[in-house]
Amino acid sequence: MSGIYIHIPFCRQACTYCDFYFETSLKHRDGFVPQMLREIAHTQTHFPALTAEPVRTLYFGGGTPSRLTTDEIAALIARIRAGWTLEPGAEITLEMNPDDVHPGRLSELKEAGITRVSMGVQTFDENRLRFMNRAHTRDEALRALEALAGAGLPGWTADLIYGNPGQSLEALSEDLRLLLQFNPPHVSAYSLTVEENTKLYRMVKKQLVQPPDDDEVAAQMQLVTDTFAEAGLIRYEVSNYARPGHESRHNGAYWRHENYLSFGPGSHGFWWQADGKGAKRTQLAARLKTYMDPDPGIAFHRVLTDAYTLHELGEERLLLGLRTRRGVSLEELRTRYKYELSPKQRETAARFAAEGLMEPLTETGTNTGTGTLRLTQKGLLFANSIGFELAE
Repeated sequence: MSGIYIHIPFCRQACTYCDFYFETSLKHRDGFVPQMLREIAHTQTHFPALTAEPVRTLYFGGGTPSRLTTDEIAALIARIRAGWTLEPGAEITLEMNPDDVHPGRLSELKEAGITRVSMGVQTFDENRLRFMNRAHTRDEALRALEALAGAGLPGWTADLIYGNPGQSLEALSEDLRLLLQFNPPHVSAYSLTVEENTKLYRMVKKQLVQPPDDDEVAAQMQLVTDTFAEAGLIRYEVSNYARPGHESRHNGAYWRHENYLSFGPGSHGFWWQADGKGAKRTQLAARLKTYMDPDPGIAFHRVLTDAYTLHELGEERLLLGLRTRRGVSLEELRTRYKYELSPKQRETAARFAAEGLMEPLTETGTNTGTGTLRLTQKGLLFANSIGFELAE
């Protein structure tokens, strides 16, 4: 098994753009970790087959996992270790907000087993932080980055958001400059998306704010990519940049369709069928009150959200692979998914190659091919639309 994801839903306040499951109420805070420990033990006892594979990554996401105490985080890691074999050098990531980061806390977390911290900076602009309803300030982000850079962790990463309403290239450039002075080993830079059920969506709907157009977003994405490349941060996925050896192993497993489990309300898991002919995704209810029910049959009941055939998985793998620098090989599509490119898809790929959006497909032998579908840096600007057209 590739990894385990642990969802901690508690947040100090609701960011305007966030559509992940979170809770600002602390009503169930005290009983949450004991209940999660029961959930993990329940899986270990009732589904022992899910504990057979060693674990390469463990990821605490949210919400805001850094709202837990270090002792609580250590207890969850210990419970995982009691039921699964964590491979030597396993990547154990904790998402943190800047206002939770200081040298003493990082030292404690490192002692508890955390090997990597993912911190949501988003921007250094005070007005934009207020617009996003972030809980931290510019100065707190700068102090937190200084602490991370000096913590001696094997890895850490920071998140930035670009494509914000009213954001200029100059303002984005200043965000990049401030972040790069801390020499981050990894950065995730996301284009702001307007998701339903968020405050941002309602603001756009009421025409209170105007998102930038596609050309503006593309120009900002290019600025991010060029600036990071000059600093030695190589784009290995549409939204992720890293120095060699610091790529996110946990996220990479998602993109490659590797098995992973999840714990916590609203969390998703992915698992291949034993015969390798399909896979499924499951989810726990995104409702803390349900999760805290004393009956494990109610609290830990996982709903089947999707069941995939090999062909459907092949299409998804193509889409996910095109978002990465490695691309996806025809050999993998054929052997793992029994997925062959149609003549129409090959024509589409050739057209994208002629337009400089995709590397030419170099193949040997028969029509099955041994090449790799891989986008150019220019093509990564349009990865989603290229992927959907190619998958048709």
